[in-house]
Amino acid sequence: MKKTKSLRYHQSLQFALVAGLPVLMIAILVWLFLLPAMQSDTKIRHQGMARSIAGQVSSNVLGGQRQLAALANFIQTIDGFSDRQLTALLDSQCGEGELFETIYISSPLKQRVMALGLTRSRRFLRRDLIGLDLSGRRFVKAAGIPENPVWSETFMSTVSRRLAVALTIPMSENLITAEITLDNLSEKISQLPGENQFLTYVIDRNGRIVADSQRSNWGQRLQGSLFAFADPEHGGQVISGSFELDGASYLGTVVSIDALGWKVIVAQPASKAYSPLRSTLITFALGLTMASILALFLSWNRAKRLSHIFRAYTEKARAIADGRYDKIWPSSAITELYLLGQSLKHMAGMIDQREKELVKKREAMKNLIANVPGIMYKFSGNSQHPEFNDASTVLKEKVKALLGIHWHPKQLFNDFIACLPKADQSRFVLSVQKAVDAVTPWHYEGRFIKPDGEEIWIECTSQPRSVDKKLVYYGFIMDSTRRKEAEEELRQLKNYLSNIIDSMPSVLVGVDHNIRVTQWNQQARNITGLNFEEAGARHLTEVLPHLADKIEQIKTAIREHRVINAPKIPVKTKQEIRFEDVTIFPLTADGVEGAVIRVDDITEQVRLEEMMIQSEKMLSVGGLAAGMAHEINNPLAAMIQTANVVKLRLENLEIRANLKAAEEVGITVDQISAFMEKRSILRMLDAINESGQRVAGIVGNMLSFARKSESAFSSHHPAQLIDKVLELAATDYNLKKKYDFKTIKIIKEYEKNLPMVPCEAAKIQQVLLNILRNGAQAMQSQDMADNDPPCFILKIAEEKNMLRIEIQDNGPGMDEATQSRIFEPFFTTKPVGKGTGLGLSVSYFIITQNHRGTLDVESSLKKGSNFIIRLPLERE
Repeated sequence: MKKTKSLRYHQSLQFALVAGLPVLMIAILVWLFLLPAMQSDTKIRHQGMARSIAGQVSSNVLGGQRQLAALANFIQTIDGFSDRQLTALLDSQCGEGELFETIYISSPLKQRVMALGLTRSRRFLRRDLIGLDLSGRRFVKAAGIPENPVWSETFMSTVSRRLAVALTIPMSENLITAEITLDNLSEKISQLPGENQFLTYVIDRNGRIVADSQRSNWGQRLQGSLFAFADPEHGGQVISGSFELDGASYLGTVVSIDALGWKVIVAQPASKAYSPLRSTLITFALGLTMASILALFLSWNRAKRLSHIFRAYTEKARAIADGRYDKIWPSSAITELYLLGQSLKHMAGMIDQREKELVKKREAMKNLIANVPGIMYKFSGNSQHPEFNDASTVLKEKVKALLGIHWHPKQLFNDFIACLPKADQSRFVLSVQKAVDAVTPWHYEGRFIKPDGEEIWIECTSQPRSVDKKLVYYGFIMDSTRRKEAEEELRQLKNYLSNIIDSMPSVLVGVDHNIRVTQWNQQARNITGLNFEEAGARHLTEVLPHLADKIEQIKTAIREHRVINAPKIPVKTKQEIRFEDVTIFPLTADGVEGAVIRVDDITEQVRLEEMMIQSEKMLSVGGLAAGMAHEINNPLAAMIQTANVVKLRLENLEIRANLKAAEEVGITVDQISAFMEKRSILRMLDAINESGQRVAGIVGNMLSFARKSESAFSSHHPAQLIDKVLELAATDYNLKKKYDFKTIKIIKEYEKNLPMVPCEAAKIQQVLLNILRNGAQAMQSQDMADNDPPCFILKIAEEKNMLRIEIQDNGPGMDEATQSRIFEPFFTTKPVGKGTGLGLSVSYFIITQNHRGTLDVESSLKKGSNFIIRLPLERE
């Protein structure tokens, strides 16, 4: 057994070490960091003070250079200064002598003062100084003829006999020089913050003290170690160090003023500089020593008490480990120890309670695993070598029952893959690898073939978890065969219902209670061009705008649960008006409110009904025309017969009856003949007879056209058919009301030796009359020029076992859109009430269906139209 020490001894030793370590660490830190830091701080303060003073001196002196340069530039810029103006200008720059003592302008050749500015108190000396010879002045000789500003050495001022420095600036052909006194520098640096603790000197290039914060060595030259410390060879560097002055040791810093070649020395007695460091070290030493002694004393006593308390707690903890949770825990006045005892007591009770609950949960988990319709599992998150955990006996039995394989943790993964179809094995492995590598949930669904050959569907899902810093997947395997079979059956049923709905010619749209689309069949897609993905969940008015006025009816049907019908609703499209039946069926199944809207296009039905009505009208009109023709025939026959008898009697005057009658009235036959010749009586009788014959022909054509057809085909000469139609058109009352067909020019281009064509003459005449009517009305609708009168060109020719009939006009023509719909029922370009739109559609039906021919149109705007009829020369 390892040798141990008592808690009291151990705690005392630890407290002693803990108390000694801070003392040692503080001493090391003071030596390594505090002492150098304080020394560095002293240097920094000295350097900061020296730089500040150097900046003040530079600002004071070099500011004069900028001011004098500006003055020189101003004088050169302004031409025509008088002596008085120049003097006043220079005097104003000197002012009260705050900066410049005097400013004068001199010639570099004559070296005499040409103009002079003085401070207010020195202006009485102007006359004495004007023309002053400067050749003996050292700073003037040194300046010569400079190209840049030149600072002189310090000297005694010409005016005030005070220590000064001169600045000379070239100004075209002259020089401008200003004297700056230096006796106020000492006063300025003595007024800086903290100056009473520091010794500050400003030294010129010759080592003369031009400013002294103590004003004790002003104007003197440096001597001894101070001169060596401020040696000009130091250049522009900032130098910190120590030197001796008047028998005392100083710490100081030297800073150069490069523009003037001067230096600033800031120094402090060494005793004052290190005084804070000594005080700090002594205070630290005393405090740490007293704290260490007290800590050792207290640690010895406290360790003794702690050892007794922890011994008692150790005994109680051993009892918990042995499963004895009913021990009484020691009490303590110390809060932490009291709470520790209560916590351990509570821990013992909770451990006891959880042990009992764990036993119950273990039994419940066994029952759950046994009754769950699937397999729960856990495998390691290794994408290359997944390994399942060991399992209970119940779980192993379920794996055997569901999958038909044995549970071997290291082999289960491979055994599982081996039972998958070969085509699915790589997909399964790849899905596991992707999930593990990306640390994402895993899901797989596919077929599984048990070792006995039974095939089932399985669904695997799992979630990743981090357990002891390892990736582990917890999941579930379920037999989804029944669900798959139900899904397949549901899919087939859904497809069957969808096919039924899509095969219906009606538009079927399902909506919910918010009138948003929930069902959309194929006919709806055909009509709108939108599939269900585009129309689904949208408001009905967005996809079928023409049903906007039916929204309230849809809501009523849903609310009142009744079917609502809206028959024969006209819908205006871009090119025509169509008709729809709208039926709204409410839905209330499974508490879901909505409706199914069925829209049926009944345009063709409506058109057929109207065609039937029109046909009935035409039959009535035909019967009426036939009756009228018969009524006209009787008086017409009497009129023609009487005219013929009159003509016969008047032409043969020599017959006995005529001679007898003439003799009775007292007139000769020759006189009667002369009278009739003179009055054209016989010619009039011929006209009456001719007109009667024409009327008889017209009545015959009307009877032939109006007779009910018995669908009897017979051979007819095409030229005779067209000529009869032209006669009918010339007598058409509807045409004569607005246009005289006789004024239309007719050009006939008939091929010779035309064959007979088998047809129903009345129907072919109806077709030809419809085309001629439409052409005549079209030409009448536009203003025809005198040189381009209305004209029909009628052509008949034989063409490949077909008879080709062309009716060409020079009317306004048609565009492509009109041509494409010209033969549709009820399509008309005429105003409302002017046409039914049935003439050409009926004609197209007669030619194509009744006679197995073709009817085409060729037209372009402003170039007329050409209708081409082709009739087979032999019946099928």
